[in-house]
Amino acid sequence: VVIEQRVQAPILPLPIFRSLPFLGANLAGFLLMFSVLGVFLYLAIYMQGVLGFSALKTGLWYLPATIPIILLSPQAARAAERFGAAPVAAIGLVFVAGSGLAETRLNAHTQYGWIIAVTVALGTGMGLVNAPISRLAIASAEARFAGAASGVLAMSRQIGAAVGVAVVGAVVASV
Repeated sequence: VVIEQRVQAPILPLPIFRSLPFLGANLAGFLLMFSVLGVFLYLAIYMQGVLGFSALKTGLWYLPATIPIILLSPQAARAAERFGAAPVAAIGLVFVAGSGLAETRLNAHTQYGWIIAVTVALGTGMGLVNAPISRLAIASAEARFAGAASGVLAMSRQIGAAVGVAVVGAVVASV
Protein backbone atom coordinates (compact mmCIF):
# COMPACT_ATOMS: atom_id res chain seq x y z
CA VAL A 1 0.00 0.00 0.00
CA VAL A 2 2.83 2.39 0.87
CA ILE A 3 4.60 1.75 -2.44
CA GLU A 4 1.40 1.92 -4.49
CA GLN A 5 0.61 5.34 -3.01
CA ARG A 6 4.00 6.72 -4.05
CA VAL A 7 4.49 5.46 -7.61
CA GLN A 8 3.25 7.34 -10.65
CA ALA A 9 1.70 4.27 -12.34
CA PRO A 10 0.55 1.91 -9.58
CA ILE A 11 -0.32 -1.70 -10.34
CA LEU A 12 -3.27 -1.38 -7.98
CA PRO A 13 -4.64 2.17 -7.99
CA LEU A 14 -5.95 2.70 -4.48
CA PRO A 15 -8.49 5.43 -5.39
CA ILE A 16 -10.77 2.78 -6.91
CA PHE A 17 -11.46 1.53 -3.38
CA ARG A 18 -13.14 4.85 -2.50
CA SER A 19 -16.15 3.91 -4.63
CA LEU A 20 -18.96 2.21 -2.70
CA PRO A 21 -20.44 0.66 -5.88
CA PHE A 22 -17.00 -0.83 -6.64
CA LEU A 23 -16.73 -2.23 -3.12
CA GLY A 24 -20.28 -3.59 -3.37
CA ALA A 25 -19.52 -5.31 -6.67
CA ASN A 26 -16.45 -6.92 -5.13
CA LEU A 27 -18.37 -8.04 -2.05
CA ALA A 28 -21.04 -9.55 -4.32
CA GLY A 29 -18.32 -11.32 -6.34
CA PHE A 30 -16.76 -12.68 -3.16
CA LEU A 31 -20.13 -13.88 -1.80
CA LEU A 32 -21.13 -15.38 -5.13
CA MET A 33 -18.05 -17.52 -5.49
CA PHE A 34 -17.93 -18.34 -1.77
CA SER A 35 -21.43 -19.76 -2.10
CA VAL A 36 -21.06 -21.33 -5.53
CA LEU A 37 -17.89 -23.24 -4.74
CA GLY A 38 -19.23 -24.14 -1.32
CA VAL A 39 -22.43 -25.55 -2.83
CA PHE A 40 -20.59 -27.32 -5.65
CA LEU A 41 -18.10 -28.90 -3.27
CA TYR A 42 -20.70 -30.20 -0.87
CA LEU A 43 -23.00 -31.33 -3.67
CA ALA A 44 -20.19 -33.30 -5.32
CA ILE A 45 -19.31 -34.96 -2.00
CA TYR A 46 -22.99 -35.75 -1.46
CA MET A 47 -23.56 -37.20 -4.93
CA GLN A 48 -20.43 -39.35 -4.84
CA GLY A 49 -20.28 -40.24 -1.14
CA VAL A 50 -23.98 -40.61 -0.31
CA LEU A 51 -25.63 -41.45 -3.62
CA GLY A 52 -22.68 -43.42 -5.00
CA PHE A 53 -22.44 -41.47 -8.28
CA SER A 54 -19.29 -41.72 -10.36
CA ALA A 55 -17.33 -38.57 -11.08
CA LEU A 56 -18.76 -38.51 -14.62
CA LYS A 57 -22.34 -38.90 -13.43
CA THR A 58 -21.77 -36.17 -10.83
CA GLY A 59 -20.49 -33.86 -13.55
CA LEU A 60 -23.50 -34.60 -15.72
CA TRP A 61 -25.82 -33.72 -12.84
CA TYR A 62 -24.27 -30.24 -12.81
CA LEU A 63 -25.31 -29.61 -16.42
CA PRO A 64 -28.76 -28.19 -15.51
CA ALA A 65 -26.95 -25.33 -13.74
CA THR A 66 -25.45 -24.19 -17.04
CA ILE A 67 -28.77 -23.56 -18.78
CA PRO A 68 -29.86 -20.56 -16.68
CA ILE A 69 -26.32 -19.17 -16.75
CA ILE A 70 -26.36 -19.19 -20.55
CA LEU A 71 -29.91 -17.85 -20.83
CA LEU A 72 -29.87 -15.27 -18.05
CA SER A 73 -26.43 -13.66 -18.37
CA PRO A 74 -27.33 -11.47 -21.38
CA GLN A 75 -30.73 -10.68 -19.88
CA ALA A 76 -29.13 -9.72 -16.56
CA ALA A 77 -26.79 -7.32 -18.35
CA ARG A 78 -29.79 -5.63 -20.01
CA ALA A 79 -31.72 -5.55 -16.74
CA ALA A 80 -28.73 -3.99 -14.98
CA GLU A 81 -28.67 -1.21 -17.60
CA ARG A 82 -32.35 -0.56 -17.03
CA PHE A 83 -32.74 -1.05 -13.25
CA GLY A 84 -29.18 -0.83 -11.97
CA ALA A 85 -26.68 -3.55 -11.21
CA ALA A 86 -27.31 -3.78 -7.48
CA PRO A 87 -30.97 -4.93 -7.58
CA VAL A 88 -30.28 -7.50 -10.29
CA ALA A 89 -27.25 -8.86 -8.45
CA ALA A 90 -29.18 -8.91 -5.18
CA ILE A 91 -31.90 -11.06 -6.74
CA GLY A 92 -29.21 -13.38 -8.07
CA LEU A 93 -27.62 -13.68 -4.64
CA VAL A 94 -31.02 -14.62 -3.21
CA PHE A 95 -31.14 -17.51 -5.68
CA VAL A 96 -27.62 -18.57 -4.69
CA ALA A 97 -28.53 -18.41 -1.00
CA GLY A 98 -31.71 -20.36 -1.74
CA SER A 99 -29.72 -23.09 -3.44
CA GLY A 100 -27.46 -23.33 -0.40
CA LEU A 101 -30.46 -23.47 1.90
CA ALA A 102 -32.12 -26.13 -0.27
CA GLU A 103 -28.90 -28.12 -0.18
CA THR A 104 -29.15 -28.43 3.61
CA ARG A 105 -32.23 -30.60 3.05
CA LEU A 106 -30.33 -33.28 1.13
CA ASN A 107 -30.19 -36.77 2.61
CA ALA A 108 -29.79 -40.34 1.42
CA HIS A 109 -33.42 -40.42 0.24
CA THR A 110 -33.62 -37.07 -1.53
CA GLN A 111 -35.43 -37.17 -4.87
CA TYR A 112 -33.29 -36.35 -7.89
CA GLY A 113 -35.61 -33.46 -8.76
CA TRP A 114 -34.46 -31.69 -5.60
CA ILE A 115 -30.84 -31.98 -6.74
CA ILE A 116 -31.79 -30.45 -10.09
CA ALA A 117 -33.64 -27.65 -8.26
CA VAL A 118 -30.50 -26.91 -6.23
CA THR A 119 -28.31 -26.75 -9.34
CA VAL A 120 -30.81 -24.71 -11.37
CA ALA A 121 -31.22 -22.20 -8.52
CA LEU A 122 -27.45 -21.93 -8.31
CA GLY A 123 -27.14 -21.41 -12.06
CA THR A 124 -29.92 -18.83 -11.97
CA GLY A 125 -28.08 -16.90 -9.30
CA MET A 126 -24.81 -17.05 -11.23
CA GLY A 127 -26.55 -15.92 -14.41
CA LEU A 128 -28.07 -12.93 -12.64
CA VAL A 129 -24.99 -11.82 -10.70
CA ASN A 130 -21.92 -12.10 -12.94
CA ALA A 131 -22.65 -9.60 -15.71
CA PRO A 132 -24.11 -6.84 -13.51
CA ILE A 133 -21.27 -6.89 -10.98
CA SER A 134 -18.66 -6.91 -13.74
CA ARG A 135 -20.33 -3.92 -15.34
CA LEU A 136 -20.67 -2.15 -12.00
CA ALA A 137 -17.06 -2.73 -10.95
CA ILE A 138 -15.66 -1.41 -14.21
CA ALA A 139 -18.13 1.48 -14.56
CA SER A 140 -17.51 2.68 -11.01
CA ALA A 141 -13.79 3.15 -11.63
CA GLU A 142 -12.20 5.90 -13.67
CA ALA A 143 -11.73 4.83 -17.29
CA ARG A 144 -7.94 4.67 -16.86
CA PHE A 145 -8.42 2.20 -13.98
CA ALA A 146 -10.93 -0.09 -15.74
CA GLY A 147 -8.41 -2.90 -16.19
CA ALA A 148 -7.36 -2.74 -12.56
CA ALA A 149 -11.00 -2.70 -11.46
CA SER A 150 -11.68 -5.82 -13.49
CA GLY A 151 -8.61 -7.48 -12.03
CA VAL A 152 -9.64 -6.68 -8.46
CA LEU A 153 -13.09 -8.13 -9.10
CA ALA A 154 -11.51 -11.32 -10.47
CA MET A 155 -9.33 -11.49 -7.37
CA SER A 156 -12.34 -10.99 -5.08
CA ARG A 157 -14.12 -13.84 -6.82
CA GLN A 158 -11.10 -16.14 -6.50
CA ILE A 159 -10.62 -15.33 -2.82
CA GLY A 160 -14.32 -15.97 -2.26
CA ALA A 161 -14.02 -19.34 -3.97
CA ALA A 162 -11.00 -20.36 -1.90
CA VAL A 163 -12.58 -19.24 1.37
CA GLY A 164 -15.89 -20.91 0.45
CA VAL A 165 -14.20 -24.24 -0.24
CA ALA A 166 -12.23 -23.99 3.02
CA VAL A 167 -15.23 -23.05 5.17
CA VAL A 168 -17.68 -25.53 3.67
CA GLY A 169 -15.02 -28.23 3.68
CA ALA A 170 -14.38 -27.61 7.36
CA VAL A 171 -18.11 -27.69 8.14
CA VAL A 172 -18.66 -30.91 6.15
CA ALA A 173 -15.63 -32.54 7.78
CA SER A 174 -16.87 -31.62 11.27
CA VAL A 175 -20.40 -32.84 10.63
